[in-house]
Amino acid sequence: MKKRRSAKLFLFHLPTMTILMAITLVPFLFALNLSFRAYSLARPGYEGQFIGLDNFRKLLNEDPLFWDSILITLRFVAVAVTLELILGLGIATLLNQKIWGRRFFTSIIIVPMMIAPVVVGLIWSFLLNAEFGVVSYAIKKLGIHLERALLGSVNTALPTVMFIDVWHGPLL
Repeated sequence: MKKRRSAKLFLFHLPTMTILMAITLVPFLFALNLSFRAYSLARPGYEGQFIGLDNFRKLLNEDPLFWDSILITLRFVAVAVTLELILGLGIATLLNQKIWGRRFFTSIIIVPMMIAPVVVGLIWSFLLNAEFGVVSYAIKKLGIHLERALLGSVNTALPTVMFIDVWHGPLL
């Protein structure tokens, strides 16, 4: 009886699992295939000649930006994950106490996590707009004059993106 029920459950899940596998496995295999070819986006329809691991050799040995991007990614992960962990634990500890307005504060804190990352990106791009953004306006009103927008400067882009990431999900 139990085997029959398990088989039915598997059959019910099979269409969903098949679709999920197709939408994840097919693009992955396509990208893997392209990584071993001399492919150019400038030439549509050209599949590229098979060159094996040459793309990876060039990336690791000849591309100076690759290692810089790895270091930036590691710095981002170290700072953002650490802040999110500390804030998440702190907020969870505070909201676990019996305090006045606990449900209200929980709702306020959870709202950013419910917003899709694409929407968060769009909202913050509007807020950080150099000419019309609320954040840029507030910075100017504080008497701070930036040469470029926060996301347009090497010195401020990474901390700004870290802040947005931490704002979006300290409890994720």
